[in-house]
Order: sequence, then C-alpha cells, then structure tokens
Amino acid sequence: MQDSYGRTVHYLRVSITDRCNLRCAYCRPAAAIEPANHPWVLSYEELLRLCGLFCSLGFDKFRLTGGEPLVRRDLVPFLSRLRARLPSASLALTTNGVLLARYAEALRLAGLDRVNVSLDSLDPVTFEEITGSKGIEAVLAGIGAALAQGFSALKLNVVVMRGVNHEEIPRFVERFAGSPVYVRFIEFMPFGINGWDRERVYPYASILRDLEARFTLTPRRRDGSGPSRDFDVEGAACRVGIISPLTRSFCEDCNRLRLTSDGKIRSCLFSEEDVDLRVLLRSGAGDEAILSAIGQAVASKPREHRLSADTTTPSHFTRTMRQVGG
Repeated sequence: MQDSYGRTVHYLRVSITDRCNLRCAYCRPAAAIEPANHPWVLSYEELLRLCGLFCSLGFDKFRLTGGEPLVRRDLVPFLSRLRARLPSASLALTTNGVLLARYAEALRLAGLDRVNVSLDSLDPVTFEEITGSKGIEAVLAGIGAALAQGFSALKLNVVVMRGVNHEEIPRFVERFAGSPVYVRFIEFMPFGINGWDRERVYPYASILRDLEARFTLTPRRRDGSGPSRDFDVEGAACRVGIISPLTRSFCEDCNRLRLTSDGKIRSCLFSEEDVDLRVLLRSGAGDEAILSAIGQAVASKPREHRLSADTTTPSHFTRTMRQVGG
C-alpha cells in the first residue's frame, strides 16, 4: 500500500503483549502504567485474522514485539500457525533475550526468520541499573543460542545514553567482532514518562566518531527502507549501524505500521492518533470494514515526526514504549 506521500507501507510490527520481565529505565520506569487487563489484549485468533488481512494488502514483513513477547504463553504454537497463514512473509521477533536460550530452537522450528535482541550494556552493574535485573548472563546465553540456530542477520539493539553506557560503544564491537551479528546503536528518544533529558542524548555524530576512532568503517548501501545507517567493520565478522531518530531523521523512507497489543494501529511511533481494530473485531465487522480501517491508518501516516535533539521537554505521549510496541 502507498501512503499519501508515496511511500510503500508493507511492514507491520505486532505487539503481542505489553508485559515484560525487565523494567528498563527508558521504557518502563518505576512509575509505569500497569499492564493491560487480559480481556483487552488481542487473542491469537484475532492476531491471525488481522495478519492475514494485512498480508492481503501487500504487507510482507511482520515483527512480533512487546513488552517482551516471550513472556506470553503459547507463543511458539502461535508462531507456527502464523507461519502457516503467511508462508512467504518475513517473520521476525524482538526480545530482551532473557528467555531466548530456552526458546531459540523452538522458534526456529516454528518458522521464525530473524531475531533482534535488546542489550544496552555489557557491564553487569550498568545492565542492572538500566534494566533492574541481574540477567545479563541469560541474555548473552540467548544470543549464543540464537547464533547456534543460524538465525540470519542477528541484530543487537543498543540504546545509547550519555553518562550511562556511551563509553561502551567500542566494547560492543570488540565483544562481537567474531560473530555474524549486526550491532545497532540507537539515539535515546523521549517517550512518555521515560525520564528523557536532551543532555543524555548521544547523537549520531558522536557515535560515529567513537567508532571511527577505534575501527575502520566502510559504509554499506541502504538495505530497503530500514532506519539504520550501516557500516562494515574492517577485520570483523560483525557490522554496525546507527539509528538516529532525533539528529538524522529517516522518516522519508518509513515503511511501517504498528499494531498495539490492545488492537490499535499506530502509523507513527511518535503519534498519539490511532485506529481501533479491536472494536471492529469484537463488534462482528466483516473483512471489508477492517481493510478499510487499515487503509485509513495508512492514509493518515504523517510525513515525519516532530521531535529532535533540541526538544526541551519530555514527550507528551501518554503511552510508554512497551505499550506501543518497541
């Protein structure tokens, strides 16, 4: 489908839960909103129906997110059914990695193509400060298990915060230099009540400077409409990328929608507007009505978000990152 600015929208991020087993400072702070009541969350049957309808509109990339998707019961059987419903689509999952070692083989057998793991520090103390958990060894074991299963282009997502973990940027490359992984450094974004402060933003230019001070980088051609600027690292099996929503916007290539766990379609991560598909599903709406609502969401996709590193106050968004789907 094309939006009103001529962008082809074909990628759906599907949040299957807003629950999580970590409490990351930039996502789910101490004063976090409670998870949605179970009846509000879309059932697997509802998710299968919606994904099938999106596929009929030309969507061919689907990513399961949360919260933490691996905490939802019966995820693996659902993934098997989703693969059967969408045999030629790309299926991916974003996880914090704590439970990944337990499920990596089953996810692969169920038809999952790719995995992203969120890992913001390699230092156990800093990891605990960011996540509220001592689970770094479990995450590293999960990464190892995913590599052993042969997932293609395993991605590690690192949210970089000045004064918290920015000095670890070279260490990530050194740690994974011998592995076929893709380390992506992400600017710290304001979102809901996540304690954002522009002084904690470590921008694209600084991340690139730190990498180039230690490694020889070669820019890669853009891969589709992804948000990352990517580089090969001389002498390393890994590659790196920088995602810069604040200082080098990638909105002109945005190709995605987000489906929240309670059935709302968001056309932009930073939008407060949504289209409620759960109401349609549970009122007995036919496929045509739901397809029309999806078309409305695509048509309402903004040209760009309005945030920058010069933002002086936290975002006004009422939902946390885990509620929208990271």
